[in-house]
Amino acid sequence: INAANKGLIFFPTSDQISKLATNGNTLFLSKSFLLKESDFISANRIINNRKIEYAVSQPSVVMLFYFYYKQGKISQIPSMKYIEFNGEYLEPSLLEKVKEVFPNAIFSNQYGLQELQTVAFTCPEGHMHLMSNNCYTEIVNKDENGIGDICITTLKNSVMPYVRFITGDKG
Repeated sequence: INAANKGLIFFPTSDQISKLATNGNTLFLSKSFLLKESDFISANRIINNRKIEYAVSQPSVVMLFYFYYKQGKISQIPSMKYIEFNGEYLEPSLLEKVKEVFPNAIFSNQYGLQELQTVAFTCPEGHMHLMSNNCYTEIVNKDENGIGDICITTLKNSVMPYVRFITGDKG
């Protein structure tokens, strides 16, 4: 996947902004397409007609594709080659489900923070790896199972650095 491929990004919007926009090969669909079944069916048709090849999306949005697909209301999207998840926890069972809708896609997961961007990313083998060039990540306050608070220190942010910032997430 590269800039020449056709991409899809869902964006938040208000009623005053267009529900659909394009910029080069990228299609931007308003999340208002997700609110009504008829709009979601239209979004599926647009994605298939444009032969979209990759998407950056939250897991809950992709789960809606599965929900409507299982009900027989939308079709598979065979042109999709890659989906990158971000913004929400990715339940591992979701991947098996959405393969039914996107049979030719591979999936990746990005864990990040608004304050820092990417903290960890999935490799092609499906393992999460910490990004060591932009932050130092620790697990602090561990319980008896080794689960604790994710704590980061930025390495390159000199304007507003974070030092041992507890993110609110567990790991």
